[in-house]
Amino acid sequence: MTDAETEGTAISAIQALIDALPDADSITEDNVENVTSQLDTIDEAKAELSDADMLQLDLTRYDAAINKVMVLMGMKEENDSEIAVQTNDSAGKTEQQSTDEAIVYQPAVETTDKYDIDDDGEKETVYEISNAGQLYWFAGLVNGTLDGVEQNTLANAILTANITVNENLLDSLQYDTEGNVSNGSDFITWTPIADWMGNRTTQYSGTFDGNNKTVSGLYFNGDSTCIGLFGSSESDGNIKNVGVVDSYFKGNDHVGGVCGNNAGTITNCYNAGNLTAIESSATVGGICGYNNGGTVTNCYNTGTVTATSSSADISGICGYNFGPIKNCYYLADTEDENGGKTAAQFASGEIAYLLSQGCTVGEGEDAVTYSGSVWGQALGGNGDTYPVLDSTKRVYQVDKYDGCEGKPGSSTKVYSNQSTSIYEEHKYEADTTDSTKHKCSICNGTEEH
Repeated sequence: MTDAETEGTAISAIQALIDALPDADSITEDNVENVTSQLDTIDEAKAELSDADMLQLDLTRYDAAINKVMVLMGMKEENDSEIAVQTNDSAGKTEQQSTDEAIVYQPAVETTDKYDIDDDGEKETVYEISNAGQLYWFAGLVNGTLDGVEQNTLANAILTANITVNENLLDSLQYDTEGNVSNGSDFITWTPIADWMGNRTTQYSGTFDGNNKTVSGLYFNGDSTCIGLFGSSESDGNIKNVGVVDSYFKGNDHVGGVCGNNAGTITNCYNAGNLTAIESSATVGGICGYNNGGTVTNCYNTGTVTATSSSADISGICGYNFGPIKNCYYLADTEDENGGKTAAQFASGEIAYLLSQGCTVGEGEDAVTYSGSVWGQALGGNGDTYPVLDSTKRVYQVDKYDGCEGKPGSSTKVYSNQSTSIYEEHKYEADTTDSTKHKCSICNGTEEH
């Protein structure tokens, strides 16, 4: 069976599961648990599909079932007119979108015996997130904004798929003459996990494992503080293995791609979105805006970091720092001692190699080692421009010799997806002393004609 036939079979199987769902009108408190189980099964199957495959599904019945389940669970009013994020769509969009901040959430899948997310040898309660609706729901769980659901700032989560909220966000932004986004109402707004909206000062104390996935298309443009994928993390908060891409964050202060205000640990993360801070004394950075005693390791940023005030603290990694930052890099016009690396250095595989080496923070009994083995990059003409969270694309530092293997000569260090040294090809010419052989003009080695 070809790959296309396999994909077609998977799509047909998932469509059959969707078609087997009961009509929304027939979902009641008596069968809501069974329907929820059916929806969970569909979600697990959908997580294996690409965005292109998702578009082939007819999700009308699925949508109606989810909305009815949420009504019965008290998470949504029967005739709620505020619609923003549709739970079935990996892009998080619906045909009808409201400019209101209300979000239709889909509960993330709670597991208790699958993940040792803290690497402590024990399985913890972890929420699986496979689509935009579940990501927004998890943010609501941490922020304490879900009706009838107790706030949980300790909640653990793992991504099981790449998440897209607003597709092609950065290319879709339009700006007025003063450089402000003029079409923001076209996009679904993001509320950071552990946000500082209004009177809330939430701090995240759980573990969020991106599982080497990406979150893309997040949009926030307002006058709040602590803006990013996460707003704020406590000292025991742990954010790891996630890329924030194609996203736009503009806030007052403490603006960062991964976390606005970090007192915890951020490791093996990257940002490829645009960040802007408004206040005159603001802090804004590619990974975190304000590193408040936290630890940031094995991270990189290629996004644009700006501020409206010349007195703001701006950095490619952390705008203002009170904690260890180690083995972190950002895209710059020229190399510098603070982690700035050029586009050519990124493309060569140098940064992927450096990230993959990991690092150790602290000394003696206090030393903590942060592995970077998740990093890789496919090198070459059709490869990756920047490092990716994919260990199958491992990058090695190897010797490249000026000569052939028989007479290598001097060497330089280069980066390769192969672990062996690189030599020039033998330059074989006709051997004047033996017509049955060719001789290498570099090393005088021979081969049979």
